[in-house]
Amino acid sequence: MNERFLSQTLKHSLSEWTDADVAAYYVAIALGLAPDPGGEWKFWGGKKWVFWSANPLGDGLYRILEMLTENGVIEKDGEESKYRWNPTYDWELYVGPTGPDVVTPSE
Repeated sequence: MNERFLSQTLKHSLSEWTDADVAAYYVAIALGLAPDPGGEWKFWGGKKWVFWSANPLGDGLYRILEMLTENGVIEKDGEESKYRWNPTYDWELYVGPTGPDVVTPSE
């Protein structure tokens, strides 16, 4: 498959250590808030200020990064404020903060 047309999943986008502002942009793409560049390096889409200034949307994207870090989905390099996908994260093994005794609603 041509890399140019590869959809940008968060796992794919954060496969290497990535600056916090770019990682937040990738979260916006993964959530459908910003258009998927389709594998091309078209950063920001004219909205760099969202990631470089205090505003509700940008702040929320950074909180999502922190939440994913707290839950082991991604890793954070505290010294350089970079993020990457946690290579040991496995959805099938995830039990979350409540542990294995999670109660699911009855059908």
